Amino acid sequence: MVMAAFNKSIPLLSLASVALLALSAIRALASQESVDDLTKMALLLDAHPGHGKALFHQYCIGCHGTGARGDASRIVPALAGQRFSYLIRQLVNFS
Repeated sequence: MVMAAFNKSIPLLSLASVALLALSAIRALASQESVDDLTKMALLLDAHPGHGKALFHQYCIGCHGTGARGDASRIVPALAGQRFSYLIRQLVNFS
């Protein structure tokens, strides 16, 4: 009797798992779309080097270093030499 009830619950658990996976996929897709939209919008903004430098000194220099070379021992990536669009994308991902 207990085994029969257990066997009936397995399809329900499987259905619930599939539903949760589908919901997660939809959320991830929506999240990816919003990241894409924010990246496109950020790439269209005017550059303000002085303001960017101030922000870098305030938020980034502590981990990435004054030359933006990163720190391999702490698994901090280098920013120097990266493509502009890549940097924008990463900033959007972390925002």
